[in-house]
Amino acid sequence: MSVLGVVGCGLLGGSFALAAREQKCFERVLGRDLSRSVEQTAQDLGVIDDVWSSGTAVDGVCVAVPTHAIAPVVKALSEEIKSDIPIFDVGSVKASILKELDDVPSNYIPCHPIAGSHTSGPEASRADLFQGSVCVISPTHSTDGALLELVGEWWSEVGARVITMPAHSHDESVALTSHLPHLVSAAAVELLMNQDDSTEELLGSGFRDFSRIAAGDAEMWRSIFVNNLDNVRLSFQALATRIEYILALAESDPDALERKLEHIASFRDSLNGG
Repeated sequence: MSVLGVVGCGLLGGSFALAAREQKCFERVLGRDLSRSVEQTAQDLGVIDDVWSSGTAVDGVCVAVPTHAIAPVVKALSEEIKSDIPIFDVGSVKASILKELDDVPSNYIPCHPIAGSHTSGPEASRADLFQGSVCVISPTHSTDGALLELVGEWWSEVGARVITMPAHSHDESVALTSHLPHLVSAAAVELLMNQDDSTEELLGSGFRDFSRIAAGDAEMWRSIFVNNLDNVRLSFQALATRIEYILALAESDPDALERKLEHIASFRDSLNGG
């Protein structure tokens, strides 16, 4: 019987567990979490079959903890399980994890599924979360090729399109496409918090849609901002420059501003996923 071990039974770990069992990648799922209540909830909901006790053999391990905790967990797991058992994570930062590991275990496969939700916990887990998503894998020079292929197959089977990308390139890209939007959304919501109460009466669907991601898990986003700080800061500086330019057009050349906004709108409409 093939068994998946999950470390961290929240949204991503729980969703992979549900999807992998549904697609018959694994027949049984064992889970562990720092929170006993999370373990119990995940078991009650059928996300995991049982709590994963130390020493119990598994055939693969999904590490779904905040990014600052991934390296310590991988180090501990590499001493607990055999070197031919793949350990893969779902963290949205890669370079800092590899740097902290230093001597990267050959069975550690760095992964990042581009999927998620502003909700969290095992209650938010969904077997279809990864359908139509992209999963980035960032192998190192020490990565076991056979295990890399096996983990890629698991991600494909749960619905993701797998691509490989160096860790530093991945972190630069997601700083713009994921981390910066969350930062701006959180800052805008904090700005609203400090306004007169009457301002809230004027909230439209645009602000509600834009600010939804600010409701994401605080511990997870704390780790992301800390671990990818340099790239997020560079993206923010580039954004600030763009905003200043757009405002300058509003002051000096409204017609050019309209053309710029039309061009931006056209590009936005062409993006995959609408």
